Amino acid sequence: MGQRLQVVWFKRDLRLTDHAALRAAVGHGPTVGLVVYEPRLWSLPDASGRHAAFYADALADLLKDAQAHGLPMLVVQGEMLEVLQRLLAVSGEGCDLHSHEETGNWASFERDKAVSRWCREHGVSWFELPQNNVVRRLKDRDQWARHWDERMTQSILPTPADAIRAKPLSKRLAQGIEQQFPNGLFDQTKLEPLLVPWLEKAATDDCPGRQVAGRAQAQERLRSFLDGRGLRYRGHMSSPGTSETSCSRLSADLAWGVLSIREVVQAVWAARARWQSELMTPGLPHPDAKAMLMSLKSFESRLHWRCHFIQKLESEPQMQFRCLHPATRGLRNEGELTDVESQRLQAWMEGRTGYAFVDACMRYLQHNGWINFRMRAMLISFASQHLWLHWRKTGEHLARLYTDYEPGIHWPQIQMQSGTTGINTIRIYNPVKQALDQDPTGVFVARWAPEYSELMGQPPAPVVDHLEAAKSARDRLWALRKDGQAKDQARHIFEKHGSRNPHREGRPKTRKTAKAENTQTDLFDLQG
Repeated sequence: MGQRLQVVWFKRDLRLTDHAALRAAVGHGPTVGLVVYEPRLWSLPDASGRHAAFYADALADLLKDAQAHGLPMLVVQGEMLEVLQRLLAVSGEGCDLHSHEETGNWASFERDKAVSRWCREHGVSWFELPQNNVVRRLKDRDQWARHWDERMTQSILPTPADAIRAKPLSKRLAQGIEQQFPNGLFDQTKLEPLLVPWLEKAATDDCPGRQVAGRAQAQERLRSFLDGRGLRYRGHMSSPGTSETSCSRLSADLAWGVLSIREVVQAVWAARARWQSELMTPGLPHPDAKAMLMSLKSFESRLHWRCHFIQKLESEPQMQFRCLHPATRGLRNEGELTDVESQRLQAWMEGRTGYAFVDACMRYLQHNGWINFRMRAMLISFASQHLWLHWRKTGEHLARLYTDYEPGIHWPQIQMQSGTTGINTIRIYNPVKQALDQDPTGVFVARWAPEYSELMGQPPAPVVDHLEAAKSARDRLWALRKDGQAKDQARHIFEKHGSRNPHREGRPKTRKTAKAENTQTDLFDLQG
């Protein structure tokens, strides 16, 4: 009797190292890796060409790495249920499916439920394993920190090369797969044709400043940050002009799984030990050691926050399209936009709101596919509070622009900055003050929105009076918080979603505590 075919479904985990699903699969029998371009998911309003371009880079790297380790890789275009049906038809003894747990958008959630039903109906075992600290079916947050400690301290899983080679695909299986999926099994001569669906999608989106993906590039970004590039991380993370080089820039690598979060966490721990040793060198401590240790502490806390926010969407997938706090539903127009709203949305999307710093940040983001967290918060706050637009449409636009789009971070943060969670401090960023604070010399605006310079002509007129608009938004949101029923609902939301560390929610501090702490503590750089 032959062995069942083991299928490893690669999604947002484009690597071989520290890949629990791959390691489990190769221990059970002959294994094939599966990557599927799903047209329905890639055509959704939160998907973009820059996502596809980054994915294609990372996938090309993965395919070459898999070939070097003897892992057959099947790359196909189609909807997942159809692909599984065709694989089952050639498997002979049946097949098992292995993957990491995914906290994606609502469509991927529905797709996964359909895959689960199909597997049960067809006798296919689907083994889903965690790859971060997001906990499926979490009952409450009280033990969440314990899960983090348990998962992050486990050993990083090496690529199981020996196990892969010990159980190769039989000739019959390889031929059957090739017949069902002509030219779908990877070899070096097929690289470009296999990437065509992603490359065609990538061609629809001009993002000249996008990061290049790949395992080596990600490891170099991590190494350089830990070896000293992160020296001014804490002080530079808030300004778009300095954050580009001082932040880790690992967000896209983590979002698409080129690196695992455990790899990054343990690299931070190792770097901390090295810098601590440098600090303690008798008579000659390294001059940067103390600052680097502070940067590493700050960065590690943001890795905690990353999983903390993804957990919110895991526990409540409807956060992608429904206001978390019931009292805020219907607060903004959720239907067809009025003419005024359409004009405001278009001006915001194109970076011509009449506010120089807002427009410069939007254009920088369009060009690079990345911007630091504080500016992300300002962009959505301006759209939700000053322009009073519903966060769903503006959130979809930003999702398309972020190369590092991670639904589990994105949608909870969009709602947090829009004031619809009921448990977070209401923040309305003053776009003029932000310009003075984060671009005091005007260099950033001069580069990305030069028409605001006296020498370059007429900038667009402001779409709203920012002070009047902010007051109106603040009055509406705070009025809701005074309602007794709304307070009870907020307590329920906190029990389900709130961090047991209040700093992660940006909750108010005492004046004494706030002065003693770094001013960025509650404006964390999740996209660092």
